[in-house]
Amino acid sequence: MASSSSSSSSAAPVAAAAFPDGTTDFKPLRGKQYDLRKPHITEQPITLKTWYKHVNWLNTTFIILTPLVGLISTYWVPLNWKTALFAVVYYFQTGLGITAGRTRHRPDQPPYI
Repeated sequence: MASSSSSSSSAAPVAAAAFPDGTTDFKPLRGKQYDLRKPHITEQPITLKTWYKHVNWLNTTFIILTPLVGLISTYWVPLNWKTALFAVVYYFQTGLGITAGRTRHRPDQPPYI
């Protein structure tokens, strides 16, 4: 077992300054080249020249491509009555899940939309 009787001040780890929430191991996600004087894209107005910078392209791609693939595949896949029944039931269950998730928040909390 190692002895802890060493009292050398150079061997002691230097504690980081505490962050406002009490953590001491905070490391910012942005790099050192980040300029605090430059405004973030969300603080800039949406114009015809900069609208594409405000779009979350990953989510937009999934939201457009998923139904598009399903719509295109209906040309080759025949519709069975079991599949149609499943689609209708699944549609209403999805709506119920969205409604239940939205009303879960207390009235005094801001909505997360």
